[in-house]
Amino acid sequence: MGLVLAFGIINAMWLEADYAFRDRDKAQTKERFNQARQEYKEGREGKHDA
Repeated sequence: MGLVLAFGIINAMWLEADYAFRDRDKAQTKERFNQARQEYKEGREGKHDA
C-alpha cells in the first residue's frame, strides 16, 4: 500500500512540474481528455447497437 501511495505522490509531483516548466498547456490537455472521452462514449454506444 505504501508503494502505491508513493507512486501516486510522485506522479502528481511530476505532472505539476511538467506543467510548470514545459510547454504544456492546461486547456489543450483538457481538450484532449474531453475528445478521448467523447470517442470512448461513441465507441460504447456502437457496441450496444450490435
